Amino acid sequence: MKGTFFKQPLEFSVDIQGESHRQGESLKGSLTLRNHSDEELDLGQYGVSLAQTDAKKLKAKKEKGITNKQQLSFKQGEKLSAKGEASLEWEFKLPTDGAISEKSNGPYIYYGATDDLLEGGFLELSILPIEILEKYIEIFENFFRFKRKSLKNKAGFIDIQYTCPGGKDFARVEKLNQHIRIIDSKLEVKWLFKVNKLGYEAGSVVEEKVDRNFDQLLEKKQFMDFGDFPNQDGILASIKEVLEQVKKYEIF
Repeated sequence: MKGTFFKQPLEFSVDIQGESHRQGESLKGSLTLRNHSDEELDLGQYGVSLAQTDAKKLKAKKEKGITNKQQLSFKQGEKLSAKGEASLEWEFKLPTDGAISEKSNGPYIYYGATDDLLEGGFLELSILPIEILEKYIEIFENFFRFKRKSLKNKAGFIDIQYTCPGGKDFARVEKLNQHIRIIDSKLEVKWLFKVNKLGYEAGSVVEEKVDRNFDQLLEKKQFMDFGDFPNQDGILASIKEVLEQVKKYEIF
């Protein structure tokens, strides 16, 4: 993935290795500056930034739409000769619980002056969930017939909304969201069910919606096998533990 922009007398070119990346991976690339002037210039103010970005606020040039910045820059005092060229090799480690890319919000790379990102160049990144989370979702869908409807960032988690399978076991489950992440090599899952329940009001039976929430924190051996393969049996056991409680939930 490459990008270029000009701010006279400088030409900025960024080259990012790969077209997409996953949480937990390293994001690597290079920044090249070309000086088209006849004067020596200071390089210390220029570099690369990784930041969470609200696309609408970026388009409106609102700085508050850029958050959680990480920056790497040329050394203070480093000079770029007249008609010269200089390169900066850079690398950012994407956290396992970092933000994924959404339609209107996600991680961006900015390049240019590090103190004014809105006046430089930028590239929208394609950041996907860490692979073990994808495998977890696939196992849940394949074995229990829940289907993902959407994925988005939510307070340090990936928020997954599911379409419920219905049938006898889950007829009263109206809605399910999972908040899920890998943190400190553990799998954290928050189950957020919206369940229909019968109650009494003024002597009549009425249907009401209630929340049924469950929290899980799985050790690595419970969800991963050797070679970073998913521990299917461990994942299935953890899912069944929650779903059995939902099935047994009293209707009144």
